[in-house]
Amino acid sequence: MAVLFSPEEEERREREETERMVKLYAIAARELQRNRELEAENLYLQEQLREIELSKQQHAADLQDKNRLSRLLEHKNAFQERVVQRREAEFNSQKKEREERINQLISRKRAKETLLKLMYYLFTEEEQIQMFHAVDARKREEEERRKREDAEMRLKLDTLKAKLDALKAS
Repeated sequence: MAVLFSPEEEERREREETERMVKLYAIAARELQRNRELEAENLYLQEQLREIELSKQQHAADLQDKNRLSRLLEHKNAFQERVVQRREAEFNSQKKEREERINQLISRKRAKETLLKLMYYLFTEEEQIQMFHAVDARKREEEERRKREDAEMRLKLDTLKAKLDALKAS
């Protein structure tokens, strides 16, 4: 037995059925939307957690790198200090050697100048001595020549005096 409904009742029943279906569809759509939002939120939270974990890992790696670089910096600074000290020592050694060479050259130059002055002094002394000897020799020669001339003159005078005396006596 089929129950027959009037067209208004049929229409009303269809409308109610449609409204019920629309409500169910709206509920399902809201539920679906809510599920999507929850999924998106879960995905977002998972993404955030993954980003936080990656950030922590990156931070840990950065700290390790920082510590490693810090140790490397200490080694670099120590090495650099050794190199600087070695270069300073070499520079000071070269500077000392250069100063010693300069002092030796100055000493040699002074010794050479002193020797040249001494040689000049000896040369001038020798010249003065030679000049003195030459003057002395000339004076002696002059003296001897004068003595000879005086002797010759006396001899001539004596000879003339003897001749004059002989002439006077005769």
